[in-house]
Amino acid sequence: MIGRTAATRLAVAHASVWLIWGSTYYGVRVLVQTVPPFFSMGSRFLIAGIAVMVWLRVMRKEHPLTGEQWRVAAIGGLMLVAAGNGAVAYTEQTVPSNLVALTVALMPAWMVLFDRIINGVVPPRSAMIALAVGFGGVAVLMGPSNLGAGEIPVVGALTVTAGSMSWALGSILTRGQPRPRSVMLGTAAQMIWGGVALIVLSGVVGEWSRLDASMINNETVTTWLYLVIAGSIIAYSAYVYLLHNTVPAKAGSYAFVNPIIAVIVGAGLGGEPLSPRVGIAAVMIVGAVALIVRYRQ
Repeated sequence: MIGRTAATRLAVAHASVWLIWGSTYYGVRVLVQTVPPFFSMGSRFLIAGIAVMVWLRVMRKEHPLTGEQWRVAAIGGLMLVAAGNGAVAYTEQTVPSNLVALTVALMPAWMVLFDRIINGVVPPRSAMIALAVGFGGVAVLMGPSNLGAGEIPVVGALTVTAGSMSWALGSILTRGQPRPRSVMLGTAAQMIWGGVALIVLSGVVGEWSRLDASMINNETVTTWLYLVIAGSIIAYSAYVYLLHNTVPAKAGSYAFVNPIIAVIVGAGLGGEPLSPRVGIAAVMIVGAVALIVRYRQ
Protein backbone atom coordinates (compact mmCIF):
# COMPACT_ATOMS: atom_id res chain seq x y z
CA MET A 1 0.00 0.00 0.00
CA ILE A 2 1.15 3.54 -0.68
CA GLY A 3 0.18 6.70 1.15
CA ARG A 4 -2.35 9.18 -0.15
CA THR A 5 0.35 11.79 -0.87
CA ALA A 6 2.48 9.30 -2.80
CA ALA A 7 -0.56 8.10 -4.71
CA THR A 8 -1.42 11.68 -5.64
CA ARG A 9 2.11 12.31 -6.88
CA LEU A 10 2.00 9.17 -8.99
CA ALA A 11 -1.36 10.18 -10.45
CA VAL A 12 -0.07 13.67 -11.31
CA ALA A 13 3.09 12.21 -12.85
CA HIS A 14 1.09 9.77 -14.98
CA ALA A 15 -1.29 12.50 -16.11
CA SER A 16 1.64 14.75 -17.01
CA VAL A 17 3.39 12.14 -19.13
CA TRP A 18 0.20 10.96 -20.81
CA LEU A 19 -1.41 14.32 -21.53
CA ILE A 20 1.65 16.48 -22.16
CA TRP A 21 3.63 14.07 -24.31
CA GLY A 22 0.46 13.11 -26.16
CA SER A 23 -0.33 16.75 -26.92
CA THR A 24 3.20 17.69 -28.02
CA TYR A 25 2.64 16.06 -31.40
CA TYR A 26 0.03 18.66 -32.25
CA GLY A 27 2.23 21.37 -30.71
CA VAL A 28 5.06 20.41 -33.07
CA ARG A 29 2.62 20.48 -35.99
CA VAL A 30 1.64 24.05 -35.09
CA LEU A 31 5.21 25.22 -34.54
CA VAL A 32 6.67 23.95 -37.83
CA GLN A 33 4.13 25.98 -39.79
CA THR A 34 6.08 29.16 -38.90
CA VAL A 35 9.53 27.98 -37.76
CA PRO A 36 11.66 25.45 -39.72
CA PRO A 37 11.49 21.99 -38.10
CA PHE A 38 15.11 21.33 -37.18
CA PHE A 39 15.68 24.83 -35.80
CA SER A 40 12.44 24.78 -33.80
CA MET A 41 13.23 21.40 -32.22
CA GLY A 42 16.90 22.25 -31.73
CA SER A 43 16.18 25.48 -29.89
CA ARG A 44 13.50 23.74 -27.83
CA PHE A 45 15.76 21.00 -26.54
CA LEU A 46 18.89 23.12 -26.19
CA ILE A 47 17.16 25.70 -23.99
CA ALA A 48 15.36 23.01 -21.98
CA GLY A 49 18.57 21.04 -21.48
CA ILE A 50 20.55 24.07 -20.35
CA ALA A 51 17.77 25.14 -17.96
CA VAL A 52 17.60 21.70 -16.33
CA MET A 53 21.38 21.37 -16.20
CA VAL A 54 21.81 24.76 -14.50
CA TRP A 55 19.03 24.04 -12.00
CA LEU A 56 20.49 20.67 -11.05
CA ARG A 57 24.04 21.96 -10.73
CA VAL A 58 23.24 25.22 -8.92
CA MET A 59 20.16 24.45 -6.83
CA ARG A 60 20.68 20.75 -6.11
CA LYS A 61 24.48 20.75 -6.22
CA GLU A 62 24.62 17.68 -8.46
CA HIS A 63 28.09 16.44 -9.35
CA PRO A 64 29.24 17.35 -12.89
CA LEU A 65 29.19 14.70 -15.57
CA THR A 66 32.36 12.76 -16.34
CA GLY A 67 33.76 12.61 -19.86
CA GLU A 68 32.42 9.08 -20.29
CA GLN A 69 28.95 10.16 -19.14
CA TRP A 70 28.99 13.03 -21.64
CA ARG A 71 29.92 10.51 -24.36
CA VAL A 72 26.97 8.28 -23.49
CA ALA A 73 24.71 11.34 -23.39
CA ALA A 74 25.94 12.27 -26.87
CA ILE A 75 24.79 8.91 -28.24
CA GLY A 76 21.37 9.38 -26.67
CA GLY A 77 21.17 13.00 -27.73
CA LEU A 78 22.00 12.28 -31.35
CA MET A 79 19.95 9.10 -31.78
CA LEU A 80 16.95 9.86 -29.56
CA VAL A 81 16.53 13.63 -29.37
CA ALA A 82 18.01 14.72 -32.71
CA ALA A 83 17.07 11.85 -35.02
CA GLY A 84 13.84 10.83 -33.28
CA ASN A 85 12.30 14.24 -32.69
CA GLY A 86 13.87 15.73 -35.81
CA ALA A 87 12.14 13.14 -37.97
CA VAL A 88 8.80 13.87 -36.29
CA ALA A 89 9.11 17.62 -36.80
CA TYR A 90 10.24 17.28 -40.41
CA THR A 91 7.35 14.95 -41.27
CA GLU A 92 4.72 17.04 -39.53
CA GLN A 93 5.27 19.82 -42.05
CA THR A 94 3.01 17.85 -44.37
CA VAL A 95 1.50 14.99 -42.34
CA PRO A 96 -1.16 15.37 -39.60
CA SER A 97 0.20 14.96 -36.08
CA ASN A 98 -2.15 12.14 -35.13
CA LEU A 99 -0.93 9.93 -37.98
CA VAL A 100 2.69 10.65 -37.05
CA ALA A 101 1.98 9.79 -33.41
CA LEU A 102 0.46 6.45 -34.38
CA THR A 103 3.51 5.58 -36.47
CA VAL A 104 5.92 6.63 -33.71
CA ALA A 105 3.99 4.46 -31.25
CA LEU A 106 5.68 1.39 -32.68
CA MET A 107 9.03 2.42 -31.17
CA PRO A 108 8.82 -0.34 -28.49
CA ALA A 109 8.46 -2.85 -31.32
CA TRP A 110 11.76 -1.72 -32.79
CA MET A 111 13.34 -2.06 -29.35
CA VAL A 112 12.24 -5.69 -29.22
CA LEU A 113 13.73 -6.36 -32.66
CA PHE A 114 17.03 -4.58 -31.91
CA ASP A 115 17.25 -6.38 -28.56
CA ARG A 116 16.95 -9.63 -30.50
CA ILE A 117 19.61 -8.65 -33.05
CA ILE A 118 22.14 -7.07 -30.68
CA ASN A 119 21.65 -8.93 -27.41
CA GLY A 120 20.09 -12.17 -28.61
CA VAL A 121 16.96 -11.71 -26.48
CA VAL A 122 14.33 -13.95 -28.05
CA PRO A 123 10.78 -12.58 -27.57
CA PRO A 124 7.89 -14.98 -27.01
CA ARG A 125 5.49 -15.86 -29.80
CA SER A 126 2.85 -13.48 -28.40
CA ALA A 127 5.25 -10.56 -28.76
CA MET A 128 6.03 -11.52 -32.36
CA ILE A 129 2.31 -11.65 -33.13
CA ALA A 130 1.93 -8.21 -31.54
CA LEU A 131 4.76 -6.92 -33.75
CA ALA A 132 3.02 -8.19 -36.87
CA VAL A 133 -0.27 -6.59 -35.84
CA GLY A 134 1.43 -3.28 -35.07
CA PHE A 135 3.24 -3.12 -38.39
CA GLY A 136 -0.04 -4.08 -40.04
CA GLY A 137 -1.60 -1.01 -38.44
CA VAL A 138 1.05 1.21 -40.04
CA ALA A 139 0.38 -0.52 -43.37
CA VAL A 140 -3.28 0.46 -43.00
CA LEU A 141 -2.23 4.10 -42.61
CA MET A 142 -0.10 3.87 -45.77
CA GLY A 143 -2.82 2.18 -47.80
CA PRO A 144 -4.41 3.62 -50.97
CA SER A 145 -6.62 6.69 -50.63
CA ASN A 146 -9.75 4.78 -51.60
CA LEU A 147 -9.66 3.21 -48.14
CA GLY A 148 -10.81 6.51 -46.65
CA ALA A 149 -9.35 9.71 -45.28
CA GLY A 150 -6.27 9.76 -43.16
CA GLU A 151 -3.60 7.96 -45.18
CA ILE A 152 0.04 8.82 -44.47
CA PRO A 153 2.41 9.27 -47.45
CA VAL A 154 4.99 6.53 -47.79
CA VAL A 155 7.89 9.00 -47.60
CA GLY A 156 6.48 10.48 -44.40
CA ALA A 157 5.95 7.06 -42.90
CA LEU A 158 9.49 5.99 -43.76
CA THR A 159 10.96 9.20 -42.29
CA VAL A 160 9.11 8.79 -39.00
CA THR A 161 9.91 5.09 -38.92
CA ALA A 162 13.61 5.84 -39.38
CA GLY A 163 13.42 8.27 -36.47
CA SER A 164 11.70 5.67 -34.29
CA MET A 165 14.29 3.07 -35.22
CA SER A 166 17.06 5.50 -34.25
CA TRP A 167 15.35 6.17 -30.90
CA ALA A 168 14.99 2.44 -30.22
CA LEU A 169 18.57 1.61 -31.27
CA GLY A 170 19.94 4.49 -29.20
CA SER A 171 18.00 3.23 -26.18
CA ILE A 172 19.49 -0.24 -26.60
CA LEU A 173 23.04 1.02 -27.13
CA THR A 174 23.01 3.32 -24.08
CA ARG A 175 21.44 0.76 -21.76
CA GLY A 176 23.84 -0.19 -19.01
CA GLN A 177 26.35 2.50 -19.99
CA PRO A 178 27.92 4.85 -17.39
CA ARG A 179 25.28 7.30 -16.16
CA PRO A 180 25.27 10.03 -13.52
CA ARG A 181 23.55 9.39 -10.20
CA SER A 182 20.90 11.91 -11.23
CA VAL A 183 18.95 10.55 -14.20
CA MET A 184 17.68 14.05 -14.94
CA LEU A 185 21.27 15.30 -15.27
CA GLY A 186 21.90 12.70 -17.96
CA THR A 187 18.63 13.61 -19.64
CA ALA A 188 19.60 17.29 -19.64
CA ALA A 189 22.92 16.39 -21.27
CA GLN A 190 21.06 14.41 -23.93
CA MET A 191 18.79 17.36 -24.65
CA ILE A 192 21.80 19.66 -24.97
CA TRP A 193 23.59 17.33 -27.38
CA GLY A 194 20.42 16.79 -29.40
CA GLY A 195 19.60 20.48 -29.47
CA VAL A 196 23.08 21.43 -30.71
CA ALA A 197 22.98 18.70 -33.38
CA LEU A 198 19.57 19.85 -34.65
CA ILE A 199 20.61 23.51 -34.83
CA VAL A 200 23.76 22.57 -36.74
CA LEU A 201 21.69 20.40 -39.09
CA SER A 202 19.30 23.32 -39.47
CA GLY A 203 22.15 25.47 -40.76
CA VAL A 204 23.48 22.74 -43.06
CA VAL A 205 20.12 22.29 -44.83
CA GLY A 206 19.61 26.03 -45.19
CA GLU A 207 16.96 26.65 -42.54
CA TRP A 208 18.78 29.65 -41.07
CA SER A 209 18.23 31.63 -44.25
CA ARG A 210 14.52 30.75 -44.15
CA LEU A 211 13.95 32.07 -40.64
CA ASP A 212 11.44 34.90 -40.92
CA ALA A 213 10.72 36.93 -37.79
CA SER A 214 7.57 38.34 -39.39
CA MET A 215 6.07 34.82 -39.41
CA ILE A 216 6.43 34.43 -35.66
CA ASN A 217 3.20 35.24 -33.83
CA ASN A 218 1.74 34.77 -30.37
CA GLU A 219 0.71 31.21 -31.18
CA THR A 220 4.27 30.39 -32.25
CA VAL A 221 5.78 31.76 -29.03
CA THR A 222 3.17 30.14 -26.81
CA THR A 223 3.57 26.76 -28.52
CA TRP A 224 7.37 26.90 -28.31
CA LEU A 225 7.25 27.75 -24.61
CA TYR A 226 4.77 24.91 -24.04
CA LEU A 227 7.09 22.44 -25.75
CA VAL A 228 10.12 23.68 -23.78
CA ILE A 229 8.54 23.93 -20.34
CA ALA A 230 5.80 21.30 -20.42
CA GLY A 231 7.07 18.86 -23.04
CA SER A 232 10.81 18.88 -22.39
CA ILE A 233 11.08 19.79 -18.68
CA ILE A 234 7.88 18.89 -16.79
CA ALA A 235 6.99 15.71 -18.67
CA TYR A 236 10.57 14.43 -18.65
CA SER A 237 10.79 15.07 -14.90
CA ALA A 238 7.49 13.28 -14.36
CA TYR A 239 8.70 10.30 -16.39
CA VAL A 240 11.92 10.07 -14.39
CA TYR A 241 9.86 10.20 -11.17
CA LEU A 242 7.75 7.30 -12.43
CA LEU A 243 10.84 5.27 -13.31
CA HIS A 244 11.96 5.50 -9.70
CA ASN A 245 8.61 5.17 -7.93
CA THR A 246 6.50 2.65 -9.82
CA VAL A 247 6.86 -0.60 -11.73
CA PRO A 248 8.27 -0.42 -15.30
CA ALA A 249 4.98 -1.55 -16.83
CA LYS A 250 3.18 1.51 -15.46
CA ALA A 251 6.03 3.89 -16.25
CA GLY A 252 6.06 2.64 -19.84
CA SER A 253 2.31 2.98 -20.27
CA TYR A 254 2.87 6.31 -22.05
CA ALA A 255 3.86 4.33 -25.17
CA PHE A 256 0.29 3.28 -25.86
CA VAL A 257 -1.56 6.17 -24.17
CA ASN A 258 0.23 9.01 -25.99
CA PRO A 259 -1.04 8.12 -29.49
CA ILE A 260 -4.62 8.05 -28.21
CA ILE A 261 -4.19 11.52 -26.71
CA ALA A 262 -2.50 12.71 -29.92
CA VAL A 263 -5.40 11.49 -32.06
CA ILE A 264 -7.95 13.21 -29.80
CA VAL A 265 -5.99 16.49 -29.58
CA GLY A 266 -5.24 16.56 -33.31
CA ALA A 267 -8.86 15.99 -34.22
CA GLY A 268 -10.25 18.36 -31.60
CA LEU A 269 -7.88 21.31 -32.03
CA GLY A 270 -6.62 20.89 -35.56
CA GLY A 271 -9.46 19.14 -37.35
CA GLU A 272 -7.11 16.33 -38.32
CA PRO A 273 -8.58 13.20 -39.95
CA LEU A 274 -10.46 10.88 -37.63
CA SER A 275 -11.82 8.28 -40.03
CA PRO A 276 -12.54 4.54 -39.81
CA ARG A 277 -9.08 3.98 -41.33
CA VAL A 278 -7.43 5.92 -38.50
CA GLY A 279 -9.61 4.14 -35.95
CA ILE A 280 -8.68 0.68 -37.24
CA ALA A 281 -4.98 1.56 -37.38
CA ALA A 282 -5.12 3.05 -33.87
CA VAL A 283 -6.69 -0.09 -32.40
CA MET A 284 -4.11 -2.32 -34.11
CA ILE A 285 -1.08 -0.22 -33.18
CA VAL A 286 -2.08 0.72 -29.64
CA GLY A 287 -3.14 -2.85 -28.84
CA ALA A 288 0.12 -4.22 -30.21
CA VAL A 289 2.23 -1.73 -28.28
CA ALA A 290 0.34 -2.47 -25.05
CA LEU A 291 1.22 -6.16 -25.42
CA ILE A 292 4.85 -5.38 -26.31
CA VAL A 293 5.30 -3.04 -23.34
CA ARG A 294 3.83 -5.71 -21.07
CA TYR A 295 6.21 -8.30 -22.52
CA ARG A 296 9.26 -6.06 -22.00
CA GLN A 297 8.62 -5.92 -18.27
